[in-house]
Amino acid sequence: MPPTLSAAPAAILIPLGTAFVMPLIGRFVRHFRPALCIASLLCSGVVLLSLGDPVLKGQTLVYWMSSWAPRDGLAIGISLSVDAWGWLIALITVIVGLASVIYAAGYLRGETGHETYYVLVMLLITGLIGFALSGDLFNQFVWLEVFSVAAFALTAFHPEHAESIEAAFKYLITNSIAAFFVAIGLTLLYLNTGALNLAHVARDFKPTPGGMIGVGLLVGGYATKAALVPWHFWLPDAHAAAPTPVSALFSGALIKIGLYAVARCVFTLVPPGHNDLLRTALIGVGTASIFVGGVQMLHQKQIKRILAYSSVAQMGYLIIGVGLGSPGALAGAALHALHHALVKSALFMGTGAVVRQTDAHTLDECGGLARLMPITFVLVSGGTAALAGIPFSSGYLGKSLITEAAKESGMDWLSLVVVGAGIFTLAGMLRLIWRVFFGEHRTTGAGGAHEAPLIMLMPIAALMIGSLLIGFSAEGMTKNLGAWAAHALQNRDAYIGQVMEGTVPPESLSAPEIHPPEPGDISHWGSSILILVGGVGMAYLSLRKPFSAGTLPYTLIYQARRISLALRLWHTGIVTDYALWNSVGTALLIVPLMIQR
Repeated sequence: MPPTLSAAPAAILIPLGTAFVMPLIGRFVRHFRPALCIASLLCSGVVLLSLGDPVLKGQTLVYWMSSWAPRDGLAIGISLSVDAWGWLIALITVIVGLASVIYAAGYLRGETGHETYYVLVMLLITGLIGFALSGDLFNQFVWLEVFSVAAFALTAFHPEHAESIEAAFKYLITNSIAAFFVAIGLTLLYLNTGALNLAHVARDFKPTPGGMIGVGLLVGGYATKAALVPWHFWLPDAHAAAPTPVSALFSGALIKIGLYAVARCVFTLVPPGHNDLLRTALIGVGTASIFVGGVQMLHQKQIKRILAYSSVAQMGYLIIGVGLGSPGALAGAALHALHHALVKSALFMGTGAVVRQTDAHTLDECGGLARLMPITFVLVSGGTAALAGIPFSSGYLGKSLITEAAKESGMDWLSLVVVGAGIFTLAGMLRLIWRVFFGEHRTTGAGGAHEAPLIMLMPIAALMIGSLLIGFSAEGMTKNLGAWAAHALQNRDAYIGQVMEGTVPPESLSAPEIHPPEPGDISHWGSSILILVGGVGMAYLSLRKPFSAGTLPYTLIYQARRISLALRLWHTGIVTDYALWNSVGTALLIVPLMIQR
Protein backbone atom coordinates (compact mmCIF):
# COMPACT_ATOMS: atom_id res chain seq x y z
CA MET A 1 0.00 0.00 0.00
CA PRO A 2 1.44 3.45 -0.91
CA PRO A 3 2.66 5.36 2.15
CA THR A 4 0.40 8.35 1.38
CA LEU A 5 -2.65 6.10 1.19
CA SER A 6 -1.91 4.28 4.43
CA ALA A 7 -1.77 7.68 6.16
CA ALA A 8 -5.27 8.68 4.99
CA PRO A 9 -7.08 7.55 8.19
CA ALA A 10 -4.73 9.74 10.22
CA ALA A 11 -6.45 12.86 8.88
CA ILE A 12 -9.52 11.74 10.83
CA LEU A 13 -7.92 9.92 13.76
CA ILE A 14 -5.63 12.77 14.83
CA PRO A 15 -8.38 15.32 15.65
CA LEU A 16 -10.61 12.52 16.97
CA GLY A 17 -7.86 11.33 19.30
CA THR A 18 -7.28 14.90 20.45
CA ALA A 19 -10.95 15.25 21.39
CA PHE A 20 -10.84 12.05 23.46
CA VAL A 21 -7.46 12.70 25.08
CA MET A 22 -8.11 16.30 26.11
CA PRO A 23 -10.45 15.51 29.05
CA LEU A 24 -7.96 12.94 30.33
CA ILE A 25 -5.03 15.32 30.42
CA GLY A 26 -7.03 18.54 30.72
CA ARG A 27 -5.88 19.38 34.24
CA PHE A 28 -2.24 19.12 33.13
CA VAL A 29 -2.58 21.09 29.85
CA ARG A 30 -5.21 23.57 30.96
CA HIS A 31 -3.39 26.54 29.44
CA PHE A 32 -2.25 24.61 26.38
CA ARG A 33 -5.57 23.31 25.07
CA PRO A 34 -5.58 25.66 22.04
CA ALA A 35 -1.96 24.74 21.29
CA LEU A 36 -2.86 21.03 21.42
CA CYS A 37 -5.74 21.57 18.99
CA ILE A 38 -3.57 23.68 16.69
CA ALA A 39 -0.87 21.00 16.61
CA SER A 40 -3.49 18.35 15.92
CA LEU A 41 -5.00 20.27 13.01
CA LEU A 42 -1.59 21.07 11.57
CA CYS A 43 -0.77 17.35 11.56
CA SER A 44 -4.12 16.53 9.96
CA GLY A 45 -3.49 19.21 7.34
CA VAL A 46 -0.06 17.78 6.54
CA VAL A 47 -1.65 14.35 6.01
CA LEU A 48 -4.22 15.83 3.63
CA LEU A 49 -1.56 17.74 1.73
CA SER A 50 0.40 14.51 1.31
CA LEU A 51 -2.63 13.12 -0.53
CA GLY A 52 -2.90 16.16 -2.77
CA ASP A 53 -0.54 15.16 -5.57
CA PRO A 54 -2.34 11.97 -6.68
CA VAL A 55 -5.89 13.27 -6.20
CA LEU A 56 -5.08 16.41 -8.18
CA LYS A 57 -4.05 14.16 -11.05
CA GLY A 58 -7.40 12.44 -11.29
CA GLN A 59 -6.81 9.53 -8.92
CA THR A 60 -9.24 8.32 -6.25
CA LEU A 61 -7.29 7.02 -3.27
CA VAL A 62 -9.11 4.11 -1.65
CA TYR A 63 -8.25 2.81 1.82
CA TRP A 64 -10.13 -0.31 2.93
CA MET A 65 -10.36 -0.73 6.69
CA SER A 66 -8.73 -4.01 7.78
CA SER A 67 -7.90 -4.59 4.08
CA TRP A 68 -11.46 -5.73 3.34
CA ALA A 69 -11.28 -4.93 -0.36
CA PRO A 70 -14.19 -5.89 -2.67
CA ARG A 71 -14.45 -9.53 -3.72
CA ASP A 72 -16.53 -10.87 -6.57
CA GLY A 73 -17.83 -7.39 -7.21
CA LEU A 74 -19.16 -6.93 -3.65
CA ALA A 75 -17.97 -4.16 -1.32
CA ILE A 76 -18.57 -5.38 2.23
CA GLY A 77 -15.76 -3.50 3.96
CA ILE A 78 -15.62 0.16 4.96
CA SER A 79 -13.59 2.48 2.77
CA LEU A 80 -12.13 5.94 2.67
CA SER A 81 -12.42 7.11 -0.94
CA VAL A 82 -10.50 10.34 -1.46
CA ASP A 83 -10.86 12.22 -4.74
CA ALA A 84 -10.29 15.88 -5.56
CA TRP A 85 -13.84 16.93 -4.57
CA GLY A 86 -13.82 15.32 -1.12
CA TRP A 87 -10.17 16.24 -0.55
CA LEU A 88 -10.91 19.93 -1.18
CA ILE A 89 -13.80 19.99 1.31
CA ALA A 90 -11.70 18.20 3.95
CA LEU A 91 -8.85 20.67 3.41
CA ILE A 92 -11.26 23.61 3.71
CA THR A 93 -12.44 22.17 7.03
CA VAL A 94 -8.89 21.95 8.38
CA ILE A 95 -8.00 25.49 7.24
CA VAL A 96 -11.12 27.06 8.74
CA GLY A 97 -10.83 24.90 11.86
CA LEU A 98 -7.23 25.95 12.39
CA ALA A 99 -8.07 29.65 12.03
CA SER A 100 -11.08 29.23 14.33
CA VAL A 101 -9.07 27.56 17.10
CA ILE A 102 -6.36 30.24 17.00
CA TYR A 103 -9.01 32.96 17.08
CA ALA A 104 -10.85 31.27 19.95
CA ALA A 105 -7.70 31.39 22.10
CA GLY A 106 -8.20 35.15 22.29
CA TYR A 107 -11.97 35.33 21.94
CA LEU A 108 -12.70 32.97 24.84
CA ARG A 109 -10.19 34.54 27.19
CA GLY A 110 -11.88 35.18 30.49
CA GLU A 111 -14.73 32.73 29.85
CA THR A 112 -15.32 29.34 31.44
CA GLY A 113 -15.92 25.97 29.81
CA HIS A 114 -12.76 25.92 27.69
CA GLU A 115 -12.28 22.15 27.95
CA THR A 116 -15.81 21.42 26.81
CA TYR A 117 -15.52 23.95 24.00
CA TYR A 118 -12.33 22.54 22.50
CA VAL A 119 -13.52 18.93 22.80
CA LEU A 120 -16.72 19.81 20.94
CA VAL A 121 -14.86 21.79 18.27
CA MET A 122 -12.48 18.90 17.60
CA LEU A 123 -15.43 16.49 17.37
CA LEU A 124 -17.14 18.86 14.93
CA ILE A 125 -14.03 19.09 12.75
CA THR A 126 -13.48 15.32 12.95
CA GLY A 127 -17.04 14.64 11.81
CA LEU A 128 -16.72 17.03 8.86
CA ILE A 129 -13.41 15.54 7.69
CA GLY A 130 -14.70 11.99 8.18
CA PHE A 131 -17.81 12.74 6.12
CA ALA A 132 -15.79 14.27 3.26
CA LEU A 133 -13.35 11.36 3.06
CA SER A 134 -15.72 8.46 3.68
CA GLY A 135 -16.65 6.26 0.73
CA ASP A 136 -19.49 4.55 2.56
CA LEU A 137 -22.98 6.06 2.80
CA PHE A 138 -23.74 4.59 6.21
CA ASN A 139 -20.47 5.84 7.69
CA GLN A 140 -21.18 9.24 6.21
CA PHE A 141 -24.41 9.13 8.20
CA VAL A 142 -22.44 8.24 11.34
CA TRP A 143 -20.10 11.19 10.81
CA LEU A 144 -23.12 13.40 10.10
CA GLU A 145 -24.49 12.52 13.51
CA VAL A 146 -21.12 13.17 15.16
CA PHE A 147 -20.75 16.68 13.82
CA SER A 148 -24.47 17.42 14.24
CA VAL A 149 -24.38 16.62 17.96
CA ALA A 150 -21.23 18.72 18.40
CA ALA A 151 -22.80 21.61 16.46
CA PHE A 152 -25.95 21.42 18.58
CA ALA A 153 -23.94 21.60 21.80
CA LEU A 154 -21.80 24.48 20.51
CA THR A 155 -24.90 26.43 19.50
CA ALA A 156 -26.08 26.13 23.12
CA PHE A 157 -22.62 26.92 24.52
CA HIS A 158 -24.05 29.83 26.52
CA PRO A 159 -27.06 28.18 28.20
CA GLU A 160 -27.53 31.17 30.47
CA HIS A 161 -28.91 33.02 27.41
CA ALA A 162 -32.43 32.06 26.37
CA GLU A 163 -31.68 32.70 22.69
CA SER A 164 -28.91 30.09 22.79
CA ILE A 165 -31.28 27.40 24.04
CA GLU A 166 -33.92 28.45 21.50
CA ALA A 167 -31.43 28.40 18.61
CA ALA A 168 -30.07 25.02 19.66
CA PHE A 169 -33.60 23.62 19.86
CA LYS A 170 -34.38 24.85 16.35
CA TYR A 171 -31.12 23.36 15.12
CA LEU A 172 -31.93 20.06 16.82
CA ILE A 173 -35.41 19.75 15.34
CA THR A 174 -34.66 20.83 11.77
CA ASN A 175 -31.43 18.85 11.52
CA SER A 176 -32.98 15.78 13.16
CA ILE A 177 -35.63 15.83 10.43
CA ALA A 178 -32.82 16.11 7.88
CA ALA A 179 -31.07 13.12 9.47
CA PHE A 180 -34.35 11.18 9.36
CA PHE A 181 -34.65 11.89 5.62
CA VAL A 182 -31.06 10.73 5.11
CA ALA A 183 -31.66 7.52 7.11
CA ILE A 184 -34.81 6.65 5.13
CA GLY A 185 -33.01 7.51 1.89
CA LEU A 186 -30.15 5.16 2.78
CA THR A 187 -32.66 2.41 3.56
CA LEU A 188 -34.33 2.81 0.17
CA LEU A 189 -30.97 2.79 -1.61
CA TYR A 190 -29.96 -0.36 0.27
CA LEU A 191 -33.19 -2.03 -0.81
CA ASN A 192 -32.48 -0.85 -4.36
CA THR A 193 -28.89 -2.09 -4.60
CA GLY A 194 -28.14 -4.29 -1.59
CA ALA A 195 -25.13 -2.10 -0.81
CA LEU A 196 -24.09 0.96 1.19
CA ASN A 197 -20.66 1.66 -0.28
CA LEU A 198 -21.07 4.78 -2.40
CA ALA A 199 -19.38 3.37 -5.51
CA HIS A 200 -21.18 0.03 -5.14
CA VAL A 201 -24.55 1.78 -4.83
CA ALA A 202 -23.77 3.97 -7.84
CA ARG A 203 -22.76 0.94 -9.95
CA ASP A 204 -25.90 -1.06 -9.18
CA PHE A 205 -28.35 1.83 -8.87
CA LYS A 206 -31.65 1.36 -10.69
CA PRO A 207 -33.88 4.38 -11.39
CA THR A 208 -36.92 2.76 -9.76
CA PRO A 209 -39.42 4.85 -7.77
CA GLY A 210 -37.86 3.67 -4.52
CA GLY A 211 -34.34 4.44 -5.71
CA MET A 212 -35.22 7.92 -6.95
CA ILE A 213 -37.14 8.76 -3.77
CA GLY A 214 -34.10 7.60 -1.80
CA VAL A 215 -31.86 10.01 -3.71
CA GLY A 216 -34.38 12.82 -3.26
CA LEU A 217 -34.50 12.25 0.49
CA LEU A 218 -30.71 12.34 0.66
CA VAL A 219 -30.54 15.57 -1.32
CA GLY A 220 -33.26 17.15 0.85
CA GLY A 221 -31.51 16.09 4.05
CA TYR A 222 -28.16 17.41 2.90
CA ALA A 223 -29.75 20.65 1.61
CA THR A 224 -30.58 21.37 5.26
CA LYS A 225 -26.89 21.14 6.13
CA ALA A 226 -26.11 23.44 3.20
CA ALA A 227 -28.66 26.00 4.51
CA LEU A 228 -30.38 26.32 1.13
CA VAL A 229 -33.84 27.87 0.85
CA PRO A 230 -36.29 26.60 2.15
CA TRP A 231 -34.14 24.45 4.47
CA HIS A 232 -32.16 27.43 5.79
CA PHE A 233 -34.18 28.57 8.82
CA TRP A 234 -31.84 27.10 11.43
CA LEU A 235 -28.76 29.00 10.26
CA PRO A 236 -29.48 32.65 11.25
CA ASP A 237 -30.54 31.66 14.78
CA ALA A 238 -27.53 29.36 15.20
CA HIS A 239 -25.12 32.06 14.03
CA ALA A 240 -26.66 34.66 16.31
CA ALA A 241 -26.41 32.42 19.38
CA ALA A 242 -23.17 30.49 18.91
CA PRO A 243 -19.74 31.90 19.86
CA THR A 244 -18.12 33.70 16.93
CA PRO A 245 -15.40 31.05 16.31
CA VAL A 246 -18.20 28.50 15.98
CA SER A 247 -20.07 30.74 13.54
CA ALA A 248 -16.92 30.83 11.42
CA LEU A 249 -16.85 27.03 11.43
CA PHE A 250 -20.54 26.76 10.60
CA SER A 251 -20.32 29.13 7.64
CA GLY A 252 -16.83 28.23 6.48
CA ALA A 253 -16.97 24.44 6.80
CA LEU A 254 -20.22 22.86 8.00
CA ILE A 255 -22.49 24.14 5.24
CA LYS A 256 -19.84 23.16 2.66
CA ILE A 257 -20.37 19.54 3.71
CA GLY A 258 -23.99 19.94 2.66
CA LEU A 259 -22.84 21.25 -0.72
CA TYR A 260 -20.38 18.36 -1.06
CA ALA A 261 -23.04 15.77 -0.31
CA VAL A 262 -25.67 17.26 -2.64
CA ALA A 263 -23.20 17.34 -5.52
CA ARG A 264 -22.07 13.79 -4.78
CA CYS A 265 -25.67 12.56 -4.83
CA VAL A 266 -26.47 14.34 -8.09
CA PHE A 267 -23.40 13.26 -10.05
CA THR A 268 -22.28 9.99 -8.46
CA LEU A 269 -25.45 8.25 -7.31
CA VAL A 270 -27.77 9.17 -10.18
CA PRO A 271 -26.81 7.80 -13.64
CA PRO A 272 -26.32 10.34 -16.45
CA GLY A 273 -29.56 11.23 -18.17
CA HIS A 274 -31.60 10.85 -14.99
CA ASN A 275 -30.49 14.01 -13.16
CA ASP A 276 -31.22 16.80 -15.66
CA LEU A 277 -34.51 17.90 -14.08
CA LEU A 278 -33.02 17.63 -10.60
CA ARG A 279 -30.16 19.92 -11.64
CA THR A 280 -32.69 22.38 -13.06
CA ALA A 281 -34.54 22.29 -9.73
CA LEU A 282 -31.26 23.04 -7.94
CA ILE A 283 -30.78 26.13 -10.12
CA GLY A 284 -34.21 27.27 -8.91
CA VAL A 285 -33.21 26.55 -5.30
CA GLY A 286 -30.01 28.55 -5.80
CA THR A 287 -31.89 31.50 -7.26
CA ALA A 288 -34.35 31.47 -4.35
CA SER A 289 -31.46 31.27 -1.86
CA ILE A 290 -29.76 34.29 -3.44
CA PHE A 291 -32.96 36.33 -3.39
CA VAL A 292 -34.07 35.45 0.14
CA GLY A 293 -30.61 35.77 1.66
CA GLY A 294 -29.88 39.03 -0.14
CA VAL A 295 -33.14 40.77 0.76
CA GLN A 296 -32.94 39.63 4.39
CA MET A 297 -29.39 41.00 4.67
CA LEU A 298 -30.66 44.52 4.09
CA HIS A 299 -33.19 44.49 6.90
CA GLN A 300 -31.37 42.80 9.76
CA LYS A 301 -30.17 44.72 12.78
CA GLN A 302 -28.11 42.01 14.49
CA ILE A 303 -24.58 41.92 13.11
CA LYS A 304 -24.17 38.14 12.89
CA ARG A 305 -27.59 37.68 11.30
CA ILE A 306 -26.51 39.90 8.41
CA LEU A 307 -23.56 37.60 7.78
CA ALA A 308 -25.74 34.51 8.24
CA TYR A 309 -28.15 35.58 5.50
CA SER A 310 -25.17 36.44 3.33
CA SER A 311 -24.10 32.80 3.69
CA VAL A 312 -27.56 31.68 2.52
CA ALA A 313 -27.17 33.87 -0.57
CA GLN A 314 -23.63 32.69 -1.27
CA MET A 315 -24.66 29.06 -1.03
CA GLY A 316 -27.12 29.92 -3.78
CA TYR A 317 -24.15 30.76 -6.02
CA LEU A 318 -22.61 27.39 -5.28
CA ILE A 319 -25.69 25.27 -5.86
CA ILE A 320 -26.32 27.07 -9.17
CA GLY A 321 -22.85 25.93 -10.23
CA VAL A 322 -23.75 22.36 -9.27
CA GLY A 323 -27.06 22.65 -11.10
CA LEU A 324 -25.42 23.84 -14.32
CA GLY A 325 -23.16 20.79 -14.14
CA SER A 326 -20.63 21.78 -16.82
CA PRO A 327 -16.88 21.52 -16.10
CA GLY A 328 -16.56 25.31 -15.83
CA ALA A 329 -19.56 25.60 -13.50
CA LEU A 330 -18.38 22.81 -11.22
CA ALA A 331 -14.86 24.25 -11.14
CA GLY A 332 -16.40 27.62 -10.28
CA ALA A 333 -18.46 26.05 -7.51
CA ALA A 334 -15.38 24.35 -6.04
CA LEU A 335 -13.26 27.52 -6.11
CA HIS A 336 -16.13 29.65 -4.83
CA ALA A 337 -16.55 27.22 -1.94
CA LEU A 338 -12.89 27.77 -1.04
CA HIS A 339 -13.30 31.54 -1.44
CA HIS A 340 -16.40 31.67 0.72
CA ALA A 341 -14.81 29.53 3.42
CA LEU A 342 -11.84 31.90 3.71
CA VAL A 343 -13.63 35.22 3.36
CA LYS A 344 -16.81 34.55 5.31
CA SER A 345 -14.83 33.02 8.19
CA ALA A 346 -12.66 36.15 8.21
CA LEU A 347 -15.75 38.39 8.22
CA PHE A 348 -17.34 36.52 11.10
CA MET A 349 -14.11 36.80 13.05
CA GLY A 350 -13.73 40.50 12.21
CA THR A 351 -17.24 41.41 13.29
CA GLY A 352 -16.84 39.06 16.24
CA ALA A 353 -13.88 41.15 17.35
CA VAL A 354 -16.21 44.17 17.35
CA VAL A 355 -18.76 42.29 19.43
CA ARG A 356 -16.14 41.14 21.94
CA GLN A 357 -14.46 44.53 22.29
CA THR A 358 -17.67 46.57 22.57
CA ASP A 359 -20.28 44.08 23.81
CA ALA A 360 -22.48 45.47 21.03
CA HIS A 361 -24.52 42.94 19.05
CA THR A 362 -26.69 45.15 16.86
CA LEU A 363 -26.05 47.95 14.39
CA ASP A 364 -27.82 50.44 16.66
CA GLU A 365 -25.25 49.82 19.41
CA CYS A 366 -22.18 50.51 17.29
CA GLY A 367 -20.62 53.45 15.49
CA GLY A 368 -17.36 55.34 15.06
CA LEU A 369 -15.09 52.32 15.43
CA ALA A 370 -12.93 52.91 12.34
CA ARG A 371 -10.38 54.99 14.24
CA LEU A 372 -10.60 52.88 17.40
CA MET A 373 -10.26 49.50 15.63
CA PRO A 374 -8.46 50.43 12.36
CA ILE A 375 -7.00 47.00 11.61
CA THR A 376 -10.34 45.29 12.11
CA PHE A 377 -11.96 47.93 9.88
CA VAL A 378 -9.45 47.32 7.08
CA LEU A 379 -9.84 43.53 7.29
CA VAL A 380 -13.64 43.66 7.28
CA SER A 381 -13.59 46.10 4.36
CA GLY A 382 -11.24 43.84 2.42
CA GLY A 383 -13.46 40.86 3.13
CA THR A 384 -16.49 42.80 1.90
CA ALA A 385 -14.74 43.64 -1.38
CA ALA A 386 -13.78 39.99 -1.87
CA LEU A 387 -17.29 38.79 -1.02
CA ALA A 388 -18.74 41.14 -3.63
CA GLY A 389 -16.37 39.65 -6.21
CA ILE A 390 -14.25 42.60 -7.31
CA PRO A 391 -11.48 41.80 -9.85
CA PHE A 392 -8.31 40.22 -8.41
CA SER A 393 -10.26 38.81 -5.48
CA SER A 394 -11.04 35.15 -4.88
CA GLY A 395 -14.75 35.93 -5.23
CA TYR A 396 -14.24 37.21 -8.77
CA LEU A 397 -12.80 33.87 -9.92
CA GLY A 398 -15.63 31.55 -8.91
CA LYS A 399 -18.35 34.04 -9.83
CA SER A 400 -16.86 34.55 -13.31
CA LEU A 401 -16.60 30.82 -14.01
CA ILE A 402 -20.22 30.22 -12.98
CA THR A 403 -21.42 33.22 -15.02
CA GLU A 404 -19.55 32.08 -18.12
CA ALA A 405 -20.91 28.56 -17.71
CA ALA A 406 -24.46 29.97 -17.50
CA LYS A 407 -23.97 31.86 -20.76
CA GLU A 408 -22.56 28.77 -22.48
CA SER A 409 -25.62 26.82 -21.31
CA GLY A 410 -27.96 29.39 -22.86
CA MET A 411 -29.10 30.66 -19.46
CA ASP A 412 -28.09 34.30 -19.81
CA TRP A 413 -30.72 35.25 -17.22
CA LEU A 414 -28.54 33.62 -14.59
CA SER A 415 -25.97 36.34 -15.19
CA LEU A 416 -28.54 38.83 -13.92
CA VAL A 417 -29.11 36.61 -10.88
CA VAL A 418 -25.37 36.60 -10.14
CA VAL A 419 -25.17 40.38 -10.54
CA GLY A 420 -28.22 40.82 -8.33
CA ALA A 421 -26.65 38.61 -5.67
CA GLY A 422 -23.50 40.71 -5.76
CA ILE A 423 -25.52 43.92 -5.41
CA PHE A 424 -27.42 42.59 -2.40
CA THR A 425 -24.22 41.30 -0.80
CA LEU A 426 -22.28 44.53 -1.27
CA ALA A 427 -25.21 46.68 -0.14
CA GLY A 428 -25.77 44.61 2.99
CA MET A 429 -22.11 44.65 3.94
CA LEU A 430 -21.67 48.38 3.19
CA ARG A 431 -24.65 49.06 5.42
CA LEU A 432 -22.97 47.03 8.18
CA ILE A 433 -19.62 48.77 7.73
CA TRP A 434 -21.15 52.23 7.77
CA ARG A 435 -23.24 51.63 10.87
CA VAL A 436 -20.44 49.88 12.78
CA PHE A 437 -17.33 51.83 11.81
CA PHE A 438 -18.58 55.34 10.97
CA GLY A 439 -20.89 57.92 12.47
CA GLU A 440 -21.13 58.79 16.14
CA HIS A 441 -20.58 56.52 19.12
CA ARG A 442 -23.91 55.16 20.21
CA THR A 443 -22.84 53.37 23.39
CA THR A 444 -20.26 53.89 26.13
CA GLY A 445 -18.94 50.43 25.20
CA ALA A 446 -18.18 51.61 21.69
CA GLY A 447 -16.57 54.75 23.02
CA GLY A 448 -14.17 52.74 25.14
CA ALA A 449 -13.34 50.17 22.49
CA HIS A 450 -9.83 49.40 21.33
CA GLU A 451 -8.21 47.12 18.79
CA ALA A 452 -8.65 43.37 19.19
CA PRO A 453 -5.73 41.27 20.50
CA LEU A 454 -3.11 40.17 17.97
CA ILE A 455 -4.03 36.49 18.37
CA MET A 456 -7.52 37.33 17.08
CA LEU A 457 -6.29 39.50 14.21
CA MET A 458 -3.69 37.03 12.93
CA PRO A 459 -6.08 34.33 11.65
CA ILE A 460 -8.30 36.98 10.03
CA ALA A 461 -5.31 38.44 8.19
CA ALA A 462 -4.08 34.97 7.18
CA LEU A 463 -7.47 34.08 5.70
CA MET A 464 -7.60 37.35 3.75
CA ILE A 465 -4.07 36.82 2.42
CA GLY A 466 -5.16 33.38 1.24
CA SER A 467 -8.10 34.98 -0.55
CA LEU A 468 -5.80 37.45 -2.29
CA LEU A 469 -3.43 34.69 -3.40
CA ILE A 470 -6.33 32.82 -5.01
CA GLY A 471 -7.47 35.96 -6.81
CA PHE A 472 -4.01 36.69 -8.22
CA SER A 473 -3.43 33.09 -9.38
CA ALA A 474 -6.74 32.50 -11.14
CA GLU A 475 -5.35 30.45 -14.02
CA GLY A 476 -3.28 28.17 -11.79
CA MET A 477 -6.05 27.63 -9.25
CA THR A 478 -8.52 26.77 -11.99
CA LYS A 479 -6.17 24.40 -13.79
CA ASN A 480 -4.68 22.67 -10.75
CA LEU A 481 -7.64 22.58 -8.37
CA GLY A 482 -10.99 23.62 -9.79
CA ALA A 483 -10.72 21.55 -12.98
CA TRP A 484 -9.79 18.39 -11.06
CA ALA A 485 -12.67 18.87 -8.60
CA ALA A 486 -15.01 19.13 -11.60
CA HIS A 487 -13.39 16.04 -13.13
CA ALA A 488 -13.95 14.07 -9.91
CA LEU A 489 -17.67 14.79 -9.99
CA GLN A 490 -18.27 14.29 -13.67
CA ASN A 491 -16.36 11.04 -14.16
CA ARG A 492 -18.76 8.72 -12.39
CA ASP A 493 -17.55 5.54 -14.12
CA ALA A 494 -13.92 6.30 -13.26
CA TYR A 495 -14.82 6.75 -9.58
CA ILE A 496 -16.72 3.45 -9.54
CA GLY A 497 -13.89 1.62 -11.30
CA GLN A 498 -11.18 2.92 -9.00
CA VAL A 499 -13.11 2.06 -5.84
CA MET A 500 -14.66 -1.26 -6.86
CA GLU A 501 -12.02 -2.68 -9.18
CA GLY A 502 -8.86 -0.87 -8.16
CA THR A 503 -8.26 0.51 -11.63
CA VAL A 504 -5.59 3.20 -11.93
CA PRO A 505 -6.14 6.19 -14.22
CA PRO A 506 -3.56 6.63 -17.00
CA GLU A 507 -0.65 8.92 -16.27
CA SER A 508 -1.56 10.99 -19.32
CA LEU A 509 -4.99 11.83 -17.87
CA SER A 510 -5.74 15.54 -18.12
CA ALA A 511 -8.34 17.71 -16.45
CA PRO A 512 -10.98 19.59 -18.47
CA GLU A 513 -9.68 22.67 -20.27
CA ILE A 514 -11.13 25.58 -18.35
CA HIS A 515 -9.89 29.12 -18.87
CA PRO A 516 -11.09 31.70 -16.36
CA PRO A 517 -11.35 35.36 -17.39
CA GLU A 518 -8.16 37.25 -16.60
CA PRO A 519 -8.78 39.58 -13.66
CA GLY A 520 -6.87 42.33 -15.48
CA ASP A 521 -9.00 42.08 -18.63
CA ILE A 522 -11.34 45.06 -18.27
CA SER A 523 -13.68 43.63 -20.91
CA HIS A 524 -14.91 41.25 -18.18
CA TRP A 525 -15.42 43.97 -15.59
CA GLY A 526 -18.96 44.82 -16.63
CA SER A 527 -20.62 42.70 -13.95
CA SER A 528 -18.26 44.00 -11.27
CA ILE A 529 -18.99 47.62 -12.21
CA LEU A 530 -22.75 46.96 -12.08
CA ILE A 531 -22.34 45.31 -8.66
CA LEU A 532 -20.27 48.23 -7.38
CA VAL A 533 -22.68 50.90 -8.61
CA GLY A 534 -25.80 48.97 -7.64
CA GLY A 535 -24.44 47.94 -4.24
CA VAL A 536 -23.36 51.46 -3.30
CA GLY A 537 -26.69 52.85 -4.51
CA MET A 538 -28.76 50.30 -2.62
CA ALA A 539 -26.71 50.80 0.53
CA TYR A 540 -27.23 54.56 0.26
CA LEU A 541 -30.99 54.14 -0.12
CA SER A 542 -31.13 51.83 2.90
CA LEU A 543 -29.14 54.25 5.07
CA ARG A 544 -30.61 57.59 3.99
CA LYS A 545 -33.44 59.26 5.87
CA PRO A 546 -36.91 58.75 4.34
CA PHE A 547 -37.48 60.22 0.89
CA SER A 548 -40.51 62.32 -0.01
CA ALA A 549 -43.59 60.33 -0.98
CA GLY A 550 -44.11 59.97 -4.71
CA THR A 551 -40.42 60.05 -5.66
CA LEU A 552 -38.76 57.11 -7.43
CA PRO A 553 -36.41 56.28 -4.48
CA TYR A 554 -39.42 56.30 -2.15
CA THR A 555 -41.31 53.91 -4.42
CA LEU A 556 -38.32 51.56 -4.72
CA ILE A 557 -37.76 51.50 -0.97
CA TYR A 558 -41.46 51.04 -0.30
CA GLN A 559 -41.71 48.03 -2.62
CA ALA A 560 -38.49 46.55 -1.25
CA ARG A 561 -39.82 46.83 2.29
CA ARG A 562 -43.06 45.13 1.31
CA ILE A 563 -41.07 42.20 -0.07
CA SER A 564 -38.85 42.15 3.00
CA LEU A 565 -41.88 42.19 5.30
CA ALA A 566 -43.34 39.21 3.47
CA LEU A 567 -40.07 37.33 3.92
CA ARG A 568 -39.92 38.26 7.60
CA LEU A 569 -43.44 36.95 8.08
CA TRP A 570 -42.27 33.72 6.44
CA HIS A 571 -39.52 33.49 9.08
CA THR A 572 -42.02 33.00 11.89
CA GLY A 573 -39.55 31.70 14.46
CA ILE A 574 -41.86 28.73 15.07
CA VAL A 575 -39.90 25.51 14.75
CA THR A 576 -42.90 23.49 13.54
CA ASP A 577 -43.20 25.84 10.56
CA TYR A 578 -39.53 25.30 9.77
CA ALA A 579 -39.96 21.55 10.01
CA LEU A 580 -42.87 21.78 7.59
CA TRP A 581 -40.77 23.69 5.07
CA ASN A 582 -38.01 21.07 5.35
CA SER A 583 -40.57 18.48 4.30
CA VAL A 584 -42.09 20.63 1.55
CA GLY A 585 -38.67 21.40 0.03
CA THR A 586 -37.64 17.76 0.08
CA ALA A 587 -40.93 16.66 -1.48
CA LEU A 588 -40.50 19.20 -4.27
CA LEU A 589 -37.02 17.85 -5.03
CA ILE A 590 -38.38 14.32 -5.35
CA VAL A 591 -40.83 15.40 -8.08
CA PRO A 592 -38.25 15.97 -10.88
CA LEU A 593 -36.53 12.71 -9.99
CA MET A 594 -39.79 10.81 -10.34
CA ILE A 595 -40.66 12.54 -13.63
CA GLN A 596 -37.29 11.77 -15.26
CA ARG A 597 -36.68 8.29 -13.92
